[in-house]
Amino acid sequence: MTDQILPNKKQLEILKHIYGPQIIIAGPGTGKTATLILKINKLVNELKIPHQNILALTFTNKAVNEINQRLGLPDFGYTFHSFCSYILKTKNISYKIIPDHQRKKIINVISSQFGLRFQEVEVGISRYKNLADYKIDKKIILEYEKILQKEGFWDFDDLLIKTYFLLKNDDAVRLQKLKKYKFIFIDEFQDTSKIQYELIKLFVGGSRNICVIGDPNQSIYSFRGADSAIFDQFKNDFPVCKIFYLNENYRNNSKIIEIINQIFPKQSITGIKNDFYDVALVNTLNQNTQAQWIIDFINSKIGGVNLQNASSTSEKLDNNIRFSDFAVIYRNHEHAVTVKKKLFNLGAPYQVIGEDSLFFREETKIIYKIIKYLLDNNYEITTDEINLSKQINLDKKFSETIPSLINLLLSNSKNKDEEYLVDFGLLINEFDHYENSYQKFIEYYDFMLANDSYDEKSDKINLLTMHSAKGLEFNYVFLCFFNNGFIPSKFETDEDKRLFYVSVSRAKKGLFLISPKTYKKRDLYASNYKQFFNLPDVRYIEDENMAREQKRINKQKLKKSQIKLF
Repeated sequence: MTDQILPNKKQLEILKHIYGPQIIIAGPGTGKTATLILKINKLVNELKIPHQNILALTFTNKAVNEINQRLGLPDFGYTFHSFCSYILKTKNISYKIIPDHQRKKIINVISSQFGLRFQEVEVGISRYKNLADYKIDKKIILEYEKILQKEGFWDFDDLLIKTYFLLKNDDAVRLQKLKKYKFIFIDEFQDTSKIQYELIKLFVGGSRNICVIGDPNQSIYSFRGADSAIFDQFKNDFPVCKIFYLNENYRNNSKIIEIINQIFPKQSITGIKNDFYDVALVNTLNQNTQAQWIIDFINSKIGGVNLQNASSTSEKLDNNIRFSDFAVIYRNHEHAVTVKKKLFNLGAPYQVIGEDSLFFREETKIIYKIIKYLLDNNYEITTDEINLSKQINLDKKFSETIPSLINLLLSNSKNKDEEYLVDFGLLINEFDHYENSYQKFIEYYDFMLANDSYDEKSDKINLLTMHSAKGLEFNYVFLCFFNNGFIPSKFETDEDKRLFYVSVSRAKKGLFLISPKTYKKRDLYASNYKQFFNLPDVRYIEDENMAREQKRINKQKLKKSQIKLF
């Protein structure tokens, strides 16, 4: 959340514009959410518009919760999917959303059947259903839909599609459900897919009081059908729209603002902060030294990466720095493995944010359902889950019963990774401190799902992908594998640059871009994006651990070669 108290001149200008279509282009850290809240508050408090006549849509549960909390209206905002669900339920249209592990299983089967990669099929199906331009064999779509229908499921894209056709084909339903909304706000508009945009036009109906807010430079979800050109489409469909720009940054220090202006020079973000900053490009040897450099830096700031050391030495360092000030950001889940293992071995508190979180794992969901059933026998679970529930004894500690259930679940799963055990192990230890640990687990699970698996108040080091970093901010950011082939990707696109821009702009004080020289026995080269850092006071660091690590690797090689001689 950006540190802004009073509206600035540009926000005051925006607040004067009440009616008609509007676009607000808001750069990173410029008070986008604050502006949205100010506009809605003005409608409700000054113009006396009932909040029931205002529709606010955004893209994540966390964003909805933030808007609702800041407005003091617990059930105000919606995600696109939750609003579509609301419309369908008012028409008594029932559905079941396919569990993610089953959806992936279907896509795996289809991928093998057509000789394609999983990701290619998954992205192709989603982009096709979101009306995005994408070449995919229609037979794949037909096969996918046939299996869904046979098993009695919808996927999340179906929520949008079914609602669109319901509203488009039935004027009475459209008028009945939408006529009460006199003002419509769309947050994070750059993330809008074509099917969502078609829904927006149906939502608007006769009212032209629509305000969209976002940043085309932060459009990073093309694999879901989003398109940064959606702002141009809006201008064409609403030619009299008023356009505003927010460019006063309240988040980043002056050096990081210089960098983000280097990435997209036309936007001209201005800063109001001239406080401490530290920006560095770090050369290191491999994923081991990369992880160790991150840990050493945190140690230098906080006095130790485990709770005991940090608390005992914090007087010597900065008492204001917490574990939660640090975020380790990476392109994909695989890049976090070594960092996570090292943090775990050191007893350092951390949380994985976003889709890689253990809260999105099917095993965790089963544990949740079983515990909920044991606490309330009226809660419905499957026969298999009832059988598994015998593994849990609510009279025993959380740590005495849950591990055996996890092992049993993983033994029946193809996804037998040790990291899940590590992540859940940390969680188990936390809940042991509560007298009613099982109920606390249920409450925490619900909270984490509602907040996209991010516990903002938890004092833990944050681990997350570049995509999951969207909308968040941290004092210190480590961007891992700052190498060609990863950042940017092998086939560099405009979205690579936007994704990098989003990641860099998460850092408030310190930004460290780390470039290993090797990964999985192949050479890597520092990212071409280092061109954006040719600025005064940007540090260039050669990791001191490189020589020691290379010596260790050479010893291992020598030992192996000697063993082969025998």
